[in-house]
Amino acid sequence: MFTPTVSVAVAVSEAFNAAGVSAAWVSGAMPVQERRDALAGLANGSIRVIANCAVLTEGFDEPSVSCIVVGRPTMNEALYIQMVGRGTRIHEGKTSCLVLDMVGCADQ
Repeated sequence: MFTPTVSVAVAVSEAFNAAGVSAAWVSGAMPVQERRDALAGLANGSIRVIANCAVLTEGFDEPSVSCIVVGRPTMNEALYIQMVGRGTRIHEGKTSCLVLDMVGCADQ
């Protein structure tokens, strides 16, 4: 999930965890090993949701991701494509990617 601020990423992560869905958040300001541990959890399935603010738009590749939640506004088409692209990687057993545009970026 892409969020507009770190505080929203934290709140989203807490809400998912409270609902019984394992979640974590990452930010550029957190220690590198802590961020790596959260992303490793996503890769191994122990974490189902990663909420982030401006961290995973470029250079992040986890092909198993099959749902992208756009929860931050942008009018930048390239940025939107990068966010959605995090879920379009080919992965064994994956047949689709659900994109939830919560802020209407696709309408821009």
